[in-house]
Amino acid sequence: MIKLTEEMVVARTRISDLSSVKKLNCWGADLQDVSLLRRMPNVEVLALSVNQIKSLADFQNCYQLQELYIRKNNIKDLRDVCYLRGLSSLRNLWLADNPCSQEDGYRFAVLRALPQLEKLDDVPIKPEEMEEAARKGRELVLPNKEDENYENNDLPQNTNDLVTIDMTVSKEPITRRSSEVLIAPTNHSIKSSPVTPSPELLETSESPSTPEEMHVIQPVHEEINVRRFSVIATGVSPQQVLVHTQTRRR
Repeated sequence: MIKLTEEMVVARTRISDLSSVKKLNCWGADLQDVSLLRRMPNVEVLALSVNQIKSLADFQNCYQLQELYIRKNNIKDLRDVCYLRGLSSLRNLWLADNPCSQEDGYRFAVLRALPQLEKLDDVPIKPEEMEEAARKGRELVLPNKEDENYENNDLPQNTNDLVTIDMTVSKEPITRRSSEVLIAPTNHSIKSSPVTPSPELLETSESPSTPEEMHVIQPVHEEINVRRFSVIATGVSPQQVLVHTQTRRR
């Protein structure tokens, strides 16, 4: 990853104090990380086209920014323009040739989010166009952390995190008991299909403590007539509930 550094800024501006930099041109430098811009609140013109920048978040502290040239980068989320809302001096934005510029309603959405602009993608903005954008433009909001995780496939690694059912587990010691859950009697035979044990059961270090529990884990291939289920809790962990099915061969 190529990162914008103080040495690069000094080499291009001949200014060692970042807060004094007014203009910076890093066109075609293949930059990906421009977080150094957060230390340049007084910069007025930034030319960063033809790089690999993915977000506009690092520009939000450039409070004196007037012109931003950032075409041909890798900004995919149009909502990133919301990071520029606080830049009241921004008049010229060139965002074309980024993936986000291909979205439907791109121009009106940007104009609605940044009404301070006078020129977008090298095209002057007329007052009537700004008014139409305010009426028809899509409203943009800042991307949140959940969206970023989803886009980066940062999904929960533990499948228990995906369960939405609220279950309260008693902390009292579990004694061996059997409580029956009755179901409506039926005369219809149900032919069960092979059941694959869940990965959690296969990988657990705890082995079934009774033959009945072992029977539940194994795939069932016989034809059964369902009458009732017996739930047996014999000191199992909260993640593992083993169900003993009482069956009767027809």
